[in-house]
This record gives sequence, structure tokens and C-alpha cells, in this order.
Amino acid sequence: MELFTKILSEIEELLEKLSKYQQALILIKVWQATHKNEDLNRAWEMAKQNQFFELQTEIVRSLAESDPEEALNKTKTIEEPHWRDIACVEIIRKNKTTQCKNEKLIKEVLDLIESKYHKALALLEVGKIEEVLEIMNSLPEELKIKLLILVATISEKKKYLNLAFKIAKKQQLQGKDCFLKEIAISFAKIGDYHKARKIAHKIERKELKLEAFCEIEARSYDPFNLNLLIFHIKQNNSDAQKSRLFEHLATALARAERIERALEVTEKIPLSLEKEETLKTIVEIAAEKGLLIKAKQILKQIENPLIKLQAQIKYGKFAKEIKILEAVFTEIKKIEDPKLKAKILIELLQAISNLSRRL
Repeated sequence: MELFTKILSEIEELLEKLSKYQQALILIKVWQATHKNEDLNRAWEMAKQNQFFELQTEIVRSLAESDPEEALNKTKTIEEPHWRDIACVEIIRKNKTTQCKNEKLIKEVLDLIESKYHKALALLEVGKIEEVLEIMNSLPEELKIKLLILVATISEKKKYLNLAFKIAKKQQLQGKDCFLKEIAISFAKIGDYHKARKIAHKIERKELKLEAFCEIEARSYDPFNLNLLIFHIKQNNSDAQKSRLFEHLATALARAERIERALEVTEKIPLSLEKEETLKTIVEIAAEKGLLIKAKQILKQIENPLIKLQAQIKYGKFAKEIKILEAVFTEIKKIEDPKLKAKILIELLQAISNLSRRL
């Protein structure tokens, strides 16, 4: 595709103007779009030379499904144990549906993991819950709670969430409120809104409490509690915090396929930039769900030129409208900031790559 080639040329010209980390990250994104070995090798070499362990792990994650053997070989060369363990978990996550076929590889990956917590995460991916619970007993309370939430999500059994809550409320844990927030949201995800609200009320930090209720009430379809939440957010004296919370709520509503309600909440955001960013998110969610006419209508409400460009990319990807993406490319070329220009070019490149696979 001609446009694809033009974007690659623009990105290549920008690389030297960016930091080493940004260069490595962009090279990974280019490879993810092109799937060419030369782009993979170039990205890997830069990540290795500069000891960007996080980026090495990202390469393994992207490679794990298409070439698990090569992903494992690369993982073995990651020098930092924490990131090597994360890479191992990613390989197993990407190959869990074919574990019978890749049984030998999965065993080798499991043997490579040093951390008990990451070994438990890997075992959880392949459904070995009993082994996970056994490992969990020897872990600190914070990690026990994290694992119990994950086990509950996979098994859809409340008893694990109840146990996580029991540990969280008894311990003077660092980040206790964050754990309570995640437990409350997990209860909401399995439809127990009464228990979710009960736990959310125990969160001491006001903003985290309201964030939890944003996720709960977006799913609950309870108009009284949703309106009550909106009232509490409005009482916040800070426009910045008020904007963040309404943005959170609008996004959660959109993900719950309540697009019209999400738009109503978006109108309550006091800061214009946050309002436009929220509209961009809703455009993407609506387009992804096939609500293309609604997404296009929302797109017209965005006034900020840069945010509009990004929203057009999201819409064009799902609407399969190449002309929109071509027009976006013309506008991107006018951007002077190399970091910002590269970021939006990569978004466009990935959208076209995704579109090409779907046509």
C-alpha cells in the first residue's frame, strides 16, 4: 500500500531526532506493523544495546504467538531477572490455548521463571489453580491479594474475592485502598453490585473510592446510584479531579455499551482538553463495537486539531475508510514536534496495518 510506504519513510526521517529509548520503541512498533524480520532484528539490537529490558519484553510478547521458540530464545538473553520472568509469563499467555501442542516449550518456560509470584501467574494462565494457591501461601500478603483477584476472575468464584477482601481489610498494607478498589470492581464484574458497593465504601481515599464507584455504577444499570455518584463527583472543588473522574465514568459507561449516557457525562467535564480526550476514547469504543454512524457523529464534536487527528485514525481503522487515513497523513506532515509527529505516525501505521489484514 502506497500510504503505508510513505508513512515508513516519514518515520525513518524522524528517528535521529528522538532519544534512544524512543527510537527503540518506534522500531518495535514498526516491526509490529510490517512483520518483517529485518525490522525485528533492528528493534531487538537497539533494545539489547541500550539495556531497555522493558522493550525487550515487549518484543517477546509480540513474537510469542507467531514464533514461540524464537521468543523463548530471546527471553533467555534478557539479563534482568524480573523482566525475564515477565517475558516468560507472556510466552505462556500467548500459547495457553495450544499447551498440548507446545507442552515441552511451556515446561521449559516454567522452569526458566525464578520468581514464585511470576511462576504462579504463569501456572494460572494454563489453569493450574491448585498449584497457584499452594505457591500463594508462601508469598507476602500484597501478592496473595493480587493472585486471589486473578484466580477469582478466571474461575468466576466469589470465595477467592472474599478471601482477598478478608486479607486486605485486616492488614495495614501499603496501597490497601488500591486493593479494595480492585476487589470491589471484581465483584461488580461478576454481577455482585451490593458487595462491590459495600467494599468500595471502605476505601478511605476519596478519589480512589469514586473511581471504584465509576466502574461499579457503569455496569450496574442502577439510575439512582449512578445519579448519586454524579452528584458526589460534582461536589469536588478541583476542576482537574472533577474532570478525571467524569472522564473515568464516561469511559466506563462507553465500555459497558452505554454510549448515550457516556456522552451525557462527558458534557459535565469542566476542562475542555479532558472533554475532547474523552470524546476521542468514545469514538474508538463506538467504532470498535460497530456503531460507525454514532462514532462519526461524535467525531464531529471534537475541535482540538491533534485530538481530532487521533480520533480520525481510530475511526478510520474500524470504518475501513482509507481516504480518511490519507487525509490524516497530510495533516500529520505539518506537525513540527518530532516526538509528537512520530507518535501519531505510528498510530496511523498500526491502523493501516490492522486495516490491511482485515480487508
